[in-house]
Amino acid sequence: MPLHSPPLRRTYLLRIVEEHSLALDRRTLRFILQEVRTGQWEGFGSIDALAAYLRSQLDLDDKEGATSTAGPGGVGGFQTEPPGP
Repeated sequence: MPLHSPPLRRTYLLRIVEEHSLALDRRTLRFILQEVRTGQWEGFGSIDALAAYLRSQLDLDDKEGATSTAGPGGVGGFQTEPPGP
């Protein structure tokens, strides 16, 4: 990514819906991800599909997407409050 590109910022609303099947006696989780700015939404039948979609939208490769560090910024190395102006 060129150094002069603005930082990537997106806000998503994640809905998790639990469905029960009495016939199969099991529960299923469905995931609905909506981008707040555009209102566009996508539905997923698994958390793996959701993660793959986010990786593709954010242009992350497996190596970068797999890292998670706890640091002074907060949970997972991210600040827990929005950045200032």
